[in-house]
Amino acid sequence: MGFVLPLVGGILLMVVCFVGLTLSTGALRLALRQRRLDREGVEAQAEVIRHRTTEVNRFFTYRFTLDDKIYVREEASDDEQPPIGSAVMVRYLPHEPKYNAVSGDTPYARLYRRINPLMVGLLSLVFILVGLAGLWLILNLGG
Repeated sequence: MGFVLPLVGGILLMVVCFVGLTLSTGALRLALRQRRLDREGVEAQAEVIRHRTTEVNRFFTYRFTLDDKIYVREEASDDEQPPIGSAVMVRYLPHEPKYNAVSGDTPYARLYRRINPLMVGLLSLVFILVGLAGLWLILNLGG
């Protein structure tokens, strides 16, 4: 029984480490992509083709064509959604148009711009230390 608690604790700490690192690196990727769109993005006109509403969020889907290829993306919206069939301006990366977003200050863009790479790095370090603590617990079971 004396080794069960450290083993379970170590495993839990390693799971927290894995989940935390996965979420923080995902957030960092989204933040860096938004910054690239702000800095390098090229504007294009897209058409709103669909609306979707959940209990807490509202979304609209747009599409635009570039070099005979159609790009479609869903975007969160504030209280008012642009009408279906209306035009919205989007930004895309010229060398990777699949990375695109509505131009301007959208709910996602505001969120992604707030993610500070330095803070994500520090948070990742904390998760690494948590994982190392879990590994230490597991490796020191023998006493």
